[in-house]
Amino acid sequence: MSSTTHPPGVTVIADRPRGRAVREALIARRRNGHPLGAEHLALEQIKTVDIPEKIYFERASGAVITDAAGHDYIDLIMGFGAHLLGHRPPAVEAAVRKQLGNGWHFGLSNTLQGEHARRIAGLGLGEQTKILYCGSGSEATLYACRVARGFTGRTRIGIFDGSYHGSHDYALVRADTAGSSPERSASTIFGAGVPETIRSDTMRALPFRDERAFDLIRRDANDLAAVLVQPVQNNLPRMDSGWFLEGLRAVCNETGVLLIFDEVVTGLRIGHRGAQGHFGVAPDLTCYGKAIGGGLPVGALAGRPAIMDLFPKSHAEGGVFSSGTFNANPLTMAAGLATLDVVESTKDTLYAELERKADRLAARVNRFAEQRQIAVRMMNAGSMLHLGFEKALANNAWDRRAPTPEQTDDFFLHMLAQGVLMPASRMTLISAAHSDAQIETVGDAIVRTLDAMREDGLV
Repeated sequence: MSSTTHPPGVTVIADRPRGRAVREALIARRRNGHPLGAEHLALEQIKTVDIPEKIYFERASGAVITDAAGHDYIDLIMGFGAHLLGHRPPAVEAAVRKQLGNGWHFGLSNTLQGEHARRIAGLGLGEQTKILYCGSGSEATLYACRVARGFTGRTRIGIFDGSYHGSHDYALVRADTAGSSPERSASTIFGAGVPETIRSDTMRALPFRDERAFDLIRRDANDLAAVLVQPVQNNLPRMDSGWFLEGLRAVCNETGVLLIFDEVVTGLRIGHRGAQGHFGVAPDLTCYGKAIGGGLPVGALAGRPAIMDLFPKSHAEGGVFSSGTFNANPLTMAAGLATLDVVESTKDTLYAELERKADRLAARVNRFAEQRQIAVRMMNAGSMLHLGFEKALANNAWDRRAPTPEQTDDFFLHMLAQGVLMPASRMTLISAAHSDAQIETVGDAIVRTLDAMREDGLV
């Protein structure tokens, strides 16, 4: 069968000999890695595309994760950002073991959460001195939207193209980059099950890194409770957005719209004080998660007392409700405090080393792509990296070229076959545990992967 019998730009596995070979090899070695009961899972986290035998992981240490069949991989997912120091850093493991001896869940306030809150309050700029704990970053962005509405009495939340804020209904309203343009920024719903009224009545799409967003905020200020922004986006890791964030701060001050930073990924990762510390812009509210829990489940919302004091108030007093069984659980607090101890004691060298390794990897990939005239670019903001299938430097989501399913699948599988676990989204996170030799191995794997995909006509 020839690829010319398929729609333009689409090939089947049989037409991609390098892709077919890697699938067959991976299928053969997966045979003993399927745990009992897996058929009952409604959703598997890792998309394993055409491999019929799914991947399940059993253990991890440092920068390496091991699957149920005993195969090791250099991990570039790193708990989707939760493992800044790597898997099982000794100080964090010791703190968790110590806390296990005292109990792992109380459902009540514990002796560690006040100190953890004090330390998190110290990460933010401005007057963000009050902390609300929850179970995940998604919950943090949900509570941020709720308290912003309660504080301002306004309904809509502004969100930006290319952003990701979790899995609740409000976060699943996205800018429609396929059916609109930056100047009119229409929105769409990502997936079924979200009422149309959530999109039409409670959210407002805005263009990222575009001055037209400021005038749209002014125009709609009477309805806008807040704008919610990732200062550095997962799939557009650029460190030159300070002008835009400063502009947002100014227009929010002018209109009374609250400015919310989603630092669930960037908190503790883009420097000790996150993206706001790097850019010098203080939001009214900050959403945290991932790294502040040392690899255990966590979410936190930091904010100005005038806003955050709505949470303890009763319904009759106009309070904003929040609750959660595992909020600020002692295991997470112990792991988070141990992580903060390591970060604060090593920050002068930790972030420079992370950036050096990430810069080195991105430069190698981009140099290779330029030499071979392959339309690929790797961007990075510190230890956050993303590989896109376009040559030009993207300014926002409207500039991005969505990869074909074949490109996404084959890239993931070629990397997997070489012992590198890189998500299909190609959002890559480097930890303190990644050695120079491992970064070199990752670079070798990306180069070989792109060569194989070029042979198959995919790049």
